[in-house]
Amino acid sequence: MEEFDVSFKYIEYIALDLDIRPARYQKNQNIFSNNDQLVLLNSHVVVVGCGRLGSSIIEQLARLGVGKLTVFDPDRIQGKKRHGKTMDDNKMMQIPKVSIVHERIKGINPAVEIIPVQSAFDKNCRVKELHDVSVIIDTVDSIQTRIDLAGVCYEIGVPSINGKIENWFDYVTTYMSEHSIINISYNNRDSLANHGIMRTVNNLSSIHRVIMCFQLSEVCRIILGKKLWKDKEMLFVDTQMNEIKNITV
Repeated sequence: MEEFDVSFKYIEYIALDLDIRPARYQKNQNIFSNNDQLVLLNSHVVVVGCGRLGSSIIEQLARLGVGKLTVFDPDRIQGKKRHGKTMDDNKMMQIPKVSIVHERIKGINPAVEIIPVQSAFDKNCRVKELHDVSVIIDTVDSIQTRIDLAGVCYEIGVPSINGKIENWFDYVTTYMSEHSIINISYNNRDSLANHGIMRTVNNLSSIHRVIMCFQLSEVCRIILGKKLWKDKEMLFVDTQMNEIKNITV
């Protein structure tokens, strides 16, 4: 890379094209072929939201080898600790979440191109200008934002993977066609449309890891052209009773 003044991503592309698997992907070799790994490296995933769920998904996408990530979040970090180090609260309040994610991903996989966008998603968001996107992942806690995002994904013809958490329960849905399915999902909840779900529903601190696994699996299936869930079908996970069901919405 230094000798020829090229990027990490270019070096990985050449290696995979020569059937040489970089060490960071060797644990995936019984799951993904080198060609699959190349497809992932050439893919572009948008993640809307850098909270607990969103930041975990972004990290795992980088470990999988997704070559380009665009991440949206308007918020700044809150709390006293960052990467295990105590920092002044006032300084912490000045650090955007997307900047923290950007810094972490570069340490995990320098071959990943990450584009941080410190703004909230809305109907006029510049995600409409992204023509090379493979899939968009929704991790926000605002119902109205989810409805707007599903509409934009339908407009630009990009699949959207929506995940939500309520108490013991996880829900994952992929929107491949008309976005009216998400309106059905939130039927009779208009009063919550402009409020975060977290304001009305308590969630277990570890449950986001469950929903993350299903969302990541769906990302891989979409990018690699594997068999997908049926459109308008929601995956329901009950972690209290350890039950998983497919529900037609």
